[in-house]
Amino acid sequence: MKKILKNVLLFSALIGSVNCLALPAAAVDVATANTSVMADAADVVYSGTCGAEGDNITWTYNESESTMTFSGTGSMEKYYVSRWDTDGYNNPSIVPEWLTDSRISVYQARTVVFEEGITEVGKMTDDYFGCENSQCFLEVPESVTSLDFSNVTNSLALYGLDGSWFYGFAWKSYTKGNYSKRRYVSVGTAKNPVYPTSGSCASGATWTFDYRTRELHISGSTMKKSEFPDYPYKKVIFEKDFVPPENNNSQADETNDFVFSFVLRPHRDSNVYCYPNSPFANEYEKIKTITDEEDGTLLYADIVKCNYLPDDTGICGDVNLDGKVNLLDSVLLAKAVNGSVTVNDMQKKNMDCDGSGEIDIDDVTTLMQFLVHAVDSLPLQ
Repeated sequence: MKKILKNVLLFSALIGSVNCLALPAAAVDVATANTSVMADAADVVYSGTCGAEGDNITWTYNESESTMTFSGTGSMEKYYVSRWDTDGYNNPSIVPEWLTDSRISVYQARTVVFEEGITEVGKMTDDYFGCENSQCFLEVPESVTSLDFSNVTNSLALYGLDGSWFYGFAWKSYTKGNYSKRRYVSVGTAKNPVYPTSGSCASGATWTFDYRTRELHISGSTMKKSEFPDYPYKKVIFEKDFVPPENNNSQADETNDFVFSFVLRPHRDSNVYCYPNSPFANEYEKIKTITDEEDGTLLYADIVKCNYLPDDTGICGDVNLDGKVNLLDSVLLAKAVNGSVTVNDMQKKNMDCDGSGEIDIDDVTTLMQFLVHAVDSLPLQ
């Protein structure tokens, strides 16, 4: 009896141990199955071809990432969808392949990427994107030299290389077009920029361009308006040695049309800079003082703007560094002497009006004497 009971207990223990061993195995299988499903969902990718005749371009749509990528070399098919095109084309509709692919139930691309090697995109439409009335992203490589997104109504963030064809195309579209909902994001500088970093013109002037600061520096003898580099600058700086071309304006008020075209607001607003007493600055000051022959009012003073850069050589008496010496400088000098304002090193250099090497009330007196023509020059000799 004891032997039978012992065998029963041993058998029960064996069954229990088998069940205990089986449970973890079953749990692993479930986890593996779930992981497999998730992996499949994350890798839902469709692809096809879309190149124009003679070219090799494929499209790949990653559904989980909402990203469409075009790869290959050459030109894209010039898709024509009648409901978007209104510019008189008579071609039959050429519907993008990804819209007719039965595997894709709903096309919802938010990011469209053209990879290096594609040279021409043609007319883009909203059918490239699947995000109506929301922000979409377009990445364009250096190799693209032709693209038209005028038929894309979505808000776009454009990503491209500074100096590439697309860089200039996007800038001109923003500044000269009507695409207020779009913005350009730099992703680096092109290896072979369409916009070189320096150059010269036939009239003799030279220029340099900095992609990082967007500063365009103009120097040298002279330059015609037609020779001015069409660059996406944020600031144009006319150096001390730059000489504006002779005036060929037909108006009788003697405004220099080259200088006037840059300082006129709001076209250039306040992104034009020059140095005090430079040839460019002298022409600018002339424009500001031109008056109406009938009533004597200033014609352009309120509609032109040019910023003065600090001159390393300095102008004695020019305390506020605006390139001129007038009553405003005497007021600021008096405040600096009594300690009510702080000034920089260049201002201190310009404040020594009596040439003593010290800044005190005597400098204020000397500056006032200069303004009323009691002394001929600054600093006092």
